[in-house]
Amino acid sequence: MNLAHPKTELQEAWVDWISEKKWDYFLTVTFRLPRVDTIACSRDVATALDLTFESRALLMVEPHSSGFPHVHGLVRHDPFMRPTPTPWELWERFWHRFGRSKVEDVKHNYEVSKYLVKYITKDLTDWQIYGTPRAWRI
Repeated sequence: MNLAHPKTELQEAWVDWISEKKWDYFLTVTFRLPRVDTIACSRDVATALDLTFESRALLMVEPHSSGFPHVHGLVRHDPFMRPTPTPWELWERFWHRFGRSKVEDVKHNYEVSKYLVKYITKDLTDWQIYGTPRAWRI
């Protein structure tokens, strides 16, 4: 008899799926002005990423300590279409459009995947997947 917790199994499956992908950056965006629409938050961050055909992003929106949403995410830019923006370029773009931001190179896929999945599987968050099916296969 398997007594594993279904939520734990789900979390492990998510971590495995996300961590097998190559990612360029882990990002956090905290909005300067209060926002309440979590879907619009992730959509606006995805738009600012300027994703191309082979790009993908997994963006998770959670309540910040202020009570308003902020975004965490993983991003893979299309290596074939144009040069990948540097963390500094993305940080500057996010800072001007949204406010406090952080963009870091992904050094440990498994660890950042676990961090995001912890929030994805909570009931307090909204998450969105961006990119074409092809972008998620490569």
